[in-house]
Amino acid sequence: MSDDRIPIKEIDSAITTPQMVARELFSLEKLVFSEIEGIKNSIKLAHADMVRVPTDVEQKVGTLQALHDERFNTVNVRFDGIIERFKERDVRDKQKEESQTKALDAALKSQRDTAEKSEQQLRKGMDDLQNLFQTEMRGLQTSLTDLKERFGRLEFRLEGAAQNKTETRASGQYNIAIVGIGITILMALMALGGFLLKGN
Repeated sequence: MSDDRIPIKEIDSAITTPQMVARELFSLEKLVFSEIEGIKNSIKLAHADMVRVPTDVEQKVGTLQALHDERFNTVNVRFDGIIERFKERDVRDKQKEESQTKALDAALKSQRDTAEKSEQQLRKGMDDLQNLFQTEMRGLQTSLTDLKERFGRLEFRLEGAAQNKTETRASGQYNIAIVGIGITILMALMALGGFLLKGN
């Protein structure tokens, strides 16, 4: 009797789909039902022979039973192999998912840490800039106060110069020079304050 079993192909877990599984199970079901039909037909023939020749029939039934048991065992072994492959694939998929989840969690934590450090550095920089600005403003106020005092003295000198006409020319040039220096210092301080504000 020829071996008409249909070999089940190796299943690559990377390309297994529910349709492929359904197709293989359908093929397996067809194989089992054809085997059952064959058994039924064999039993009918064996029964007919048993009526005629009981001893010969018993031998053939025993042989047939052994053959069918072997075929069913082969199908069961193949089916168990398929189930085992599915279990292995499920374990691999679960491990892969867990490793991806851990990697994503680590990446998100790293991003959060980096963002927190950047925020702290930005706050510190803003605090430093505010302190520098306040220091510069105090320096500017001090310079303005000093310039006011100088202008007051200059005004006093100008009034004294008006009373003393002989020193008018020399005193006027001196006063203009002091005013020019004061204005230059004031402009330089304002430009420095603006530069520092723009730079930071």
